[in-house]
Amino acid sequence: MENSIEEIKQIILGYSDDYRKKLINWFARQNDTTQIEVFKLTQDYIKRYTENKQPTPQVHFAFFLKALISMSSIEQKLRKKELNSNEIKKAQALIINRIKTQKKSKTAKKAYKIKVLFYDLKRLHEEESLSFNDLVNYLSKMHKLKVTKAYLIKIYNKLKANQD
Repeated sequence: MENSIEEIKQIILGYSDDYRKKLINWFARQNDTTQIEVFKLTQDYIKRYTENKQPTPQVHFAFFLKALISMSSIEQKLRKKELNSNEIKKAQALIINRIKTQKKSKTAKKAYKIKVLFYDLKRLHEEESLSFNDLVNYLSKMHKLKVTKAYLIKIYNKLKANQD
């Protein structure tokens, strides 16, 4: 960690374009929590090496790549089981946190479409007295959304309860 900024720029920017693209694609596939961790690590590197000087964009990019290399190598080492027990615990905690945030962020596509169309469906059901079977046919024909009557009722009642 005694390297000067110029040496670090040369080391980081010395990687091939393909490897840098691979790292950036890895970063793009990660969830928000992991991406934030990469940015935190980047900030830590910048603070450690720049001594409160304003870094240039090249230096910032170099440290961003360094953070990506660190984070992706932890994952690779964990897969190959080359870490000691403390590193394994830290990496597992990171991965568990990522999995939890990914599970929370997923929403059902059909439920989301029904949510978008909720006020139209509510108007059709309450004002024009369409049954849920008719609403299922409406969604199928007009919005190309195939749902069952039971699923529509479940989502409809949940949305209606949230509205009140």
